[in-house]
This record gives sequence, C-alpha cells and structure tokens, in this order.
Amino acid sequence: MTDHVTGPISIECHYGSGDRPLDAVVDSLIITEADAVNRGYAELNRVWKIVDTYTVTMPYPDGGHVLEVGKYVKLTIPEMGLINRIMYIQGVSQRGTNTGTMLTMKLETYEDFE
Repeated sequence: MTDHVTGPISIECHYGSGDRPLDAVVDSLIITEADAVNRGYAELNRVWKIVDTYTVTMPYPDGGHVLEVGKYVKLTIPEMGLINRIMYIQGVSQRGTNTGTMLTMKLETYEDFE
C-alpha cells in the first residue's frame, strides 16, 4: 500500500465556530493526507488568536521523539495552573546536563480550541 495520493486531497475541518472560513490550499508538495493535515494545522494556526504561551522544561520523557513542532500535547502541570490543557508545540529544544537530557517546549493555546 502506498502513502501517495494521485488525486486531490480534501480534508474537512471543524475548528471553532466555523465563522472564519479559509481559502483552499493548493500546493504541489502536498502528496499525502498527513501532509495535508499538517499544512491545515499551520494555516489554521496563522489565523487563530493565541490566548496563552508557556515554556516548559522537563526531563526528556520516554517517547520524547514524538514531541515535535506542529503537534499538540495534553499537559497537566498544577504548579503552572495547567490541568488537561491541549497545547500546540511551537518550539522544541534539548540540552544535556550532568543528570540527563532536558527537553524545553514552547507551547501555545488558541482561542476556542476544540
């Protein structure tokens, strides 16, 4: 089974109240559904207002390789007042310390995220 699509990809997105429709995205580099979804997130994130931004530093978790820019995470950090908050990963960096590898994420939340 191939991951490439030969015809146009159409993905319907229900994001917020639907009162701010976007133009269709046409790009020859979008050849898989995953490419289309990632591009859709990027386009949506350009027009939605950022409500909060956070920077979180933590020990590098098991499976930390899946924490990359453009993905969403659900975090609970009571010290920061975050309980089951879904946030967009705007930036990720790693650094080594004497005790291990630390991961720093720059996170954003957007208005009316569903």
